[in-house]
Amino acid sequence: MNSQDGASSVNNAGDLDPTFGVDGVVNVPIASGTLRCMVEDNQGSIVHGLWVGNEMWFYRIFANGSQDLQFGSDGVTRWEFAPGKLSVPVQLLQQADGKYVVIGALRDDRSDQRPKVAITRFNSNGTPDLVFGNKILPLPAQNNLFTEFPSYGCLQADGKILVAASYTLVDGQDQLVLRGSRLYRLQANGEADLEFGGGRGFVEVLMNGQNTEVKSVVVTRDGKIVVGGTTERVRVGSYDRKQSVARFLSNGALDDTFGRNGYWEADGDNVMGRVIFLEDKLIVVGYEVVKPSGYRVCVSRLTADGEFDPTFNNGIRLLTDVPMDVPGYALICNAVALQADGKIIAAGYAGFAARAYWLRIQTNGQLDPDFGDQGLHVHEPSNLMGGVLVQTTTGRILAAIDSAVAPAPRILGILA
Repeated sequence: MNSQDGASSVNNAGDLDPTFGVDGVVNVPIASGTLRCMVEDNQGSIVHGLWVGNEMWFYRIFANGSQDLQFGSDGVTRWEFAPGKLSVPVQLLQQADGKYVVIGALRDDRSDQRPKVAITRFNSNGTPDLVFGNKILPLPAQNNLFTEFPSYGCLQADGKILVAASYTLVDGQDQLVLRGSRLYRLQANGEADLEFGGGRGFVEVLMNGQNTEVKSVVVTRDGKIVVGGTTERVRVGSYDRKQSVARFLSNGALDDTFGRNGYWEADGDNVMGRVIFLEDKLIVVGYEVVKPSGYRVCVSRLTADGEFDPTFNNGIRLLTDVPMDVPGYALICNAVALQADGKIIAAGYAGFAARAYWLRIQTNGQLDPDFGDQGLHVHEPSNLMGGVLVQTTTGRILAAIDSAVAPAPRILGILA
């Protein structure tokens, strides 16, 4: 299986692109911290966010990987949701006016098991939007509560902000009572949108009435809201996990015309990674637990109505093995992007050494034999933290990783 730590002399699709950065690699100027998120802006530049100590640091690079020193202050923006506490960026979004919305988490310290959802905004030049300021969302409850980290969201066409966060309620003996999620909607100015959720500004998300951890939120072209997550049913001695998707109307009411009574669930035992749109279809990525052998990448394509797409892998989910240094060790698939031709890029990390991988799937639901080694490329030991995207102008694939070989956050340019 193709695995490397530099640009290939052959320069095949799936290999590092030597025209990006230096031999396909852009090292983030600060040699510490973890690379958590990135977004391509409307000028084709890439803004990326890191968690460094107690702060969030943001940089911007041009399409070729060179640093934009006009961004922020001398090329970097440093920010905190609250002084003296841990501020962690999770997702970057860009508004139509060029401003950047940051969705993140606020923790009192590294032992804090109740991180709060936090949102801030920067101007297009990287300076803080002091009018928007920092918005900290309240906890779902005050006692016997643990909140999940991180949180995810998206922007509506009207500029309103959707953000989802998961939480766990326990009883006095720390036994599980409920694992749920909330979907919040904020006005463009960051204030709660009380037209959403019957005047509350949020809706509870418990797919099919089961414990639910939300991992993705997207908006359809007609303004409906799609939420992807993992549902968990408690069985005797085990948990039954399934990738699940729900669709809501713009007011927060469940759309029961989607899937079965508003929900879609995958077959098997699997965990949600991300959901994205391809025209009028949904792409669902994550990983599948395959007993007793271990884990596989799991990718499905759904119709707009919430059914398996029969033209994708014969209407069933695509399961893909990733070579590991320790067979049966954990695998994560937490990133997905789409090429202009409809091909799917899915990425994550696998094995004890947490080697990053990326794969490409053709529109018919089969691995692309012209990409990497029969559709899959495995990279150096690294944690894929900041996701993947496909550049609009060049078609190049970018992956944001934290390298374990040379400890430093970096962005890789990959040939498409």
